[in-house]
Amino acid sequence: MAAADEEKTVLHTGQRVYCYTKMPFGLKHAGATYQRLMDKAFENQMGRNIEVYVDDLVIKSHTESEMVRDIAKTFQTLRKINMKLNLKKCSFELAEGVFLGYVITPEGIKPCPDKTSAVLQLPSPQTIKEVQSLNEKLASLNRFLSKSAEKSLPLFQTLKKCIKNSDFHWTTEAKHAFQQLKEHLSALPLLAAPKPQEELIMYLSATHGAIS
Repeated sequence: MAAADEEKTVLHTGQRVYCYTKMPFGLKHAGATYQRLMDKAFENQMGRNIEVYVDDLVIKSHTESEMVRDIAKTFQTLRKINMKLNLKKCSFELAEGVFLGYVITPEGIKPCPDKTSAVLQLPSPQTIKEVQSLNEKLASLNRFLSKSAEKSLPLFQTLKKCIKNSDFHWTTEAKHAFQQLKEHLSALPLLAAPKPQEELIMYLSATHGAIS
């Protein structure tokens, strides 16, 4: 927290007046400010051997020697900006791990099992809020689903002209689409990076109801 900005965080407890000397995450722009700090601090490494999202950081290396080198470089940067790590939340020398809700492996990226099971175990929605909650859960899995917008369209259509729960009706089309989505989610593909010089084929799919 910049000294000049400390007075902007003043709070009164009824007995004394306090202010923050370190930036808390609860402030409106704290997340964006923290991300800018990380982007600037690790600008020479981001996209090459590390990825950072706010306070989540992953170091990616091909060999053990590269890993030792990359960890040392990252620690040097952390010392330079006077930032400490919580050792209980740190893991080293992992072949795969979870980052931002995805399982990162040497072969590619796959969804976290918790995210898929959260949808697979759901019964058919009975209210507007339950459909909205389902759509939120599907949003993080869309990248693994071909034609995801088209597959989810019957679910969205149940919300049309719905103002209150008495307007909601779970249609036969929505029920069928939900079951098909569960079948697809039970066998999602692994997303892998293209190999150097590999020929890439782009598939575009468009319908009257959706584009993906």
